[in-house]
Amino acid sequence: MVEEPEVIRYGRLNENNHHKAARIDLNEFDSYLDLLFRIHEMACNDSIPTIVLNDKGMIIELGLSNPCWEGVACMLIKSRNILKIHDETIRHGSDIYQLSSLKEELSKHYCNNANEQSPIYSETPHDLIIKIFYEDIPFIRIDDLLLRLVKEYDSQNVNVPLKIWLERYLPPPPPPPMTNFK
Repeated sequence: MVEEPEVIRYGRLNENNHHKAARIDLNEFDSYLDLLFRIHEMACNDSIPTIVLNDKGMIIELGLSNPCWEGVACMLIKSRNILKIHDETIRHGSDIYQLSSLKEELSKHYCNNANEQSPIYSETPHDLIIKIFYEDIPFIRIDDLLLRLVKEYDSQNVNVPLKIWLERYLPPPPPPPMTNFK
């Protein structure tokens, strides 16, 4: 008798909604933008875009938190509640950290409690959203990055969902022109 592999669910998936999972095979996409288009399509069809990863005989189902943007003019999320991973580096404003500091950065976000509020880390563990962007490098290693995120999340021992959004990088708008005031 062949044993069924263990399935572990993360993100938006749980026992009550796993039937809404729309599974994504990363090997089916030629570009990051194609993947993002498919995620958006799934989110707007009342499904949970779910990336399936295999790790040493376990199946990891990662339910992404990407919202459906149709009909949404603006969604305000405080920048302090976002951990940005851009082209496999961690970004805080103009500061850039290597992925080797991922565990430390996650810990700072998840452990920033009401007693020691740091203005650059999440207000509460539940507010943290990890946004992943690819712009200058191929997204071929995204499955390694996601597995690493899952493992580092597990090491945090927090009781909140792992919220991951895959996003398109949009550079910040240029500053407004300087005007002379007299």
